[in-house]
Amino acid sequence: MGWGALAAQALAVGSNPLAVALAGLALIGVATASAWALQAGLWAALALVCLDLRGGPGPLPVIESALAATMAALAIVGHLRALNAGGRAELRGGAAGGASGLVAQGSTTLTIATLDGLKITRGDEDLTPGLLRKPTLAFIWLYLLLWALQEPGRALRRAALADEVSPGLARSEQLRRLTSQLWDLQHDLEPELVDPLLIGRDQVRFDLERVHLDADALAKLGRRMAEAGRAGAAALAEEIEASLTSDGFGEFLPEADQVLERVAGSRGSSGELLRAVRKRVHQARTDVVAALADYFVAAGQPLKAVRWLEPGLVWDSSGSQLASRLVRALLESGQVARAAALGSEGEVTVRVSR
Repeated sequence: MGWGALAAQALAVGSNPLAVALAGLALIGVATASAWALQAGLWAALALVCLDLRGGPGPLPVIESALAATMAALAIVGHLRALNAGGRAELRGGAAGGASGLVAQGSTTLTIATLDGLKITRGDEDLTPGLLRKPTLAFIWLYLLLWALQEPGRALRRAALADEVSPGLARSEQLRRLTSQLWDLQHDLEPELVDPLLIGRDQVRFDLERVHLDADALAKLGRRMAEAGRAGAAALAEEIEASLTSDGFGEFLPEADQVLERVAGSRGSSGELLRAVRKRVHQARTDVVAALADYFVAAGQPLKAVRWLEPGLVWDSSGSQLASRLVRALLESGQVARAAALGSEGEVTVRVSR
């Protein structure tokens, strides 16, 4: 029997004020999707079954009144335990959706720069200081951003996040703290900082599609460049050059080390996650520069290729992906001596001071 039917039956059968009040909670649960009201409605229905068994409506004996009150109390206790274990399912800005119960907070025009320093802007307003002034909230925000880059589209279990934010504590205490911290995050940070976060009873996620993130945008441009034909590559080359010109060769999130260390210390895996994402971003940037250089050399513009290959060498972890292309570009542009200094193509040795 559905919740609405149970409530209707309860109101039709019960004349006892306590039973009617509890049945009303079931109706509230239907209208608002409130977990607490739905649970209370269940206990109301059970109490009214006891009433039916004694022959119909009328004043409830002491035992049945006590039973109804006890069931309502159990509903409240069950709800509080659910909050402690899983956190608030109904959070500001939206309703739970899908099996994961993730909550979309709203739309955003947030721009996040991560290369050569973190800068979060809404139009001309810089929101970065407001985030970094709150170390624990900044940790959660940055950790979810890192997770989204490392595991695109995959939500993170709240228990796993709680273990990173409060390592070494009992699981119940970790989850209790995380519930409070997520509540603070939603109410103490600018709404635009909260908008990309999807928060559910058991999972949380940073939705990269709701922001403009420089590292993500550059990686997407590189993939499009590699797949584009000659005509399409020309327009994409201009976009890539513009992206690289704006601090495109800086370190990825240099502030993150201090934020993560301050909250978690050497415990947890946040530092390992940061290193993995940095490696991923550096490789994506190397792939972008390689695709750009290939286009310019093929188009007969080797000097343009050299312009981007030289700074790109700093982040080429392979030591040869860009170096071999630089040798070729130098040879194509007539800079034979410089090419020789780097070594013959295929046997390149490049020493770069990081």
